[in-house]
Amino acid sequence: MRPRINLSALIQRLLTSEQGATAVIFAIMMPVIIGGLALGAETGYWFMIKNTLQNAADVSAHSVGVRMRQGDQLADLRQAATRIAVSSGFHPDLGELQVNIPPLTGDYRGSREHAEVVLTERYERLFSAIFSKTPVEISTRAVVTIKGGTPLCVLALSGDGRNAFQVAPLVDVTLEGCGAASNSSSNSSISSVLYSGRLFAKCVQTSGGFYMINVLGFTACGANLTAAAPVSDPYRNFDEIDSTNLPCSNPPSSKQNGEAERSTGRIVIDGTPVMRFCADVEIKGRYNFAPGIYVIDGGNFRIAPGATVTGEEVSFFIRRGGAVNISAAIVILSAPTSGPHRGVLFSNNRNDNEVAHRISLMNGSVLSGVIYLPTSSLTFSGGRNSHCLQIVASTIQFTGSTWANANCANGSRSLMAGQTVALVE
Repeated sequence: MRPRINLSALIQRLLTSEQGATAVIFAIMMPVIIGGLALGAETGYWFMIKNTLQNAADVSAHSVGVRMRQGDQLADLRQAATRIAVSSGFHPDLGELQVNIPPLTGDYRGSREHAEVVLTERYERLFSAIFSKTPVEISTRAVVTIKGGTPLCVLALSGDGRNAFQVAPLVDVTLEGCGAASNSSSNSSISSVLYSGRLFAKCVQTSGGFYMINVLGFTACGANLTAAAPVSDPYRNFDEIDSTNLPCSNPPSSKQNGEAERSTGRIVIDGTPVMRFCADVEIKGRYNFAPGIYVIDGGNFRIAPGATVTGEEVSFFIRRGGAVNISAAIVILSAPTSGPHRGVLFSNNRNDNEVAHRISLMNGSVLSGVIYLPTSSLTFSGGRNSHCLQIVASTIQFTGSTWANANCANGSRSLMAGQTVALVE
């Protein structure tokens, strides 16, 4: 006989039984536990990406600082920053890179002595897409600056030339508040004859060595006095005026006293008057150059002995193998303080073959600006005057006593040795 089931009692037992309660709670909580683990893993993934992106921002900002120290312009800084950031894990297809000078945020906002690199990447959500469809944006930034350093008045760019920076016998070269450097690795990178030439400077350094020269009153510009790292050329991206399509003007008469014409043959480029001479320019008397850029294209620029030449806001650009030859003259010239040749007094085309330039000045001469002859040699004698001057050439020989200082307000670029790049944010 089948036993009878007491349905009421069975229901009562089921309602009061505690067996399997843990399983029920676990089943209810399992989605929450799995969701929490998934969100934790996803958050860790985003933090890992942020750390990678921060590292890319740091090394990218450092590269910007190095290129700033070399004098690169913003477009070149962005290119370098992108290349380094990509090689360090940044994905430009997922976001963008910004280089801001001055920084737009942070403690150094508005400071043109600092550069800010901002990296941003955007990712589709994983598990968290249940809660939001907005992509996850990860952004990092780094700020860099250039610290320390000593201003230079003279830099020989040649990497291996013997006597790249030479002081002639019984000649004194005095650099007031600035230093001198030679990038030549030669053992006679900075030299004289029988210790008879003397160099007085705030600091001196060479990538090579010294040979028979008295170097007085100095400290090392950077970490090393000899075998030092080459000094970067801040004018290597100097934007030479494009004069190829300008008409040729008649050069000043070799016997004429006067002033360069302000209208005939002068064309304004970027707000600056430009005149092109396609033959030799020789000044024998008194002559004043009006403000502007003077291009000597295929000829030489000569100032004869006894001449007096003046000019404010002027720049002389020598093209196609021409040379500057100033001999025992009084020359009072200052470089433009604005425009494409800002701060540049004399320059030659950086693609020209080596040319020998000679400048010999009489007492009373004053030059203000930079003499920039990156592929050529310069023989220089400054007279007994203090010039607000930078000289940057492949090789430099001082044949007469010269005084120069770096307290200039003529628009010249910063020419420094011993600078360091530092991340500050």
